[in-house]
Amino acid sequence: MLASYPDEMAVLYDGCPIGQVVVSLRLPGKFFGEFTPGSGFEVCRPVFEEAARWSRQLDETQSSEPVNFFAWDRWAAVLRRITDRIALPQLPAGIEEFAVDHDLKVEVTFEQAIAAPGAALDGKKWGGNAD
Repeated sequence: MLASYPDEMAVLYDGCPIGQVVVSLRLPGKFFGEFTPGSGFEVCRPVFEEAARWSRQLDETQSSEPVNFFAWDRWAAVLRRITDRIALPQLPAGIEEFAVDHDLKVEVTFEQAIAAPGAALDGKKWGGNAD
C-alpha cells in the first residue's frame, strides 16, 4: 500500500517546477486529478500541446467509429516522452505514467502498480474518471 500523499503536489519537468497537480480521485496504484501550469511551464508547453492535440482527436472520434489507433499510438508516445521527464517529489513512489489530456486532466499511475491488473493503458482512452 502506498503511503499517504498530499492532495496538491508540485510537478517538475527535468527537475524544474512547471505547475501543480490537484488530486480528485485516489485508486489503488493511481490517482486522477487536474494539472495547473505554473510560471516554468513554457519549457514544456510544446510537448503538452502535442499531447492535447492527439487527446482532442481521440475525444472527437464518434463512439460508433473504430478507435483511431494512429492517434492513440501518437498520444501514447507523447505521454511516454512527458512521463520520462516528470517528477512529483511529494509522491512517495515513482511514476509509471503521467497521462494528460487536452483539458489538463491527469491520470498518474505509480511504479509499483504496473504489475496490477488495470494499472496500465488498456487500449481505451480514459475519461478522467473511474469507470
